[in-house]
Amino acid sequence: TIGTSWTWTDRFDIREQPGSAVIDGVGSRNASTPAARTLPSWKGHAWLNWQRDRHRAGLRVSYIDSYHDDANDQARVDSYTTVDLHYRIERPLGLAPLELALGLENAFDQQPPHLNTFLGYDAKTHDPRGRLWYLQLDYLL
Repeated sequence: TIGTSWTWTDRFDIREQPGSAVIDGVGSRNASTPAARTLPSWKGHAWLNWQRDRHRAGLRVSYIDSYHDDANDQARVDSYTTVDLHYRIERPLGLAPLELALGLENAFDQQPPHLNTFLGYDAKTHDPRGRLWYLQLDYLL
């Protein structure tokens, strides 16, 4: 199967108080507004999954668009793309009703874009953990 899910934000109006000027929050970190929430124009995922008999495998690409940091002279925060991989087998070694999964998140170890803050990245938007391996065992009732 192939799929995709995307969000495009065209407009996000912010008012600091009734009667004040409208601030366009799209494409901004919004750190200096009451919204205090990063809002890139585009965010999304695309995936490719394969299944045959007891085996399943997949690939997912995630994307967060670039935006401006209103708390740091409108500095540009770069876009962020990661790739995740996974493999799952039902009844490994004939042990029903078990499933075994192995996965890799952020396969290319992409670091989050730099942001001039204490943490050095946007904790509300990006994941700083880098490449993650996981092993999962499920007992199915």
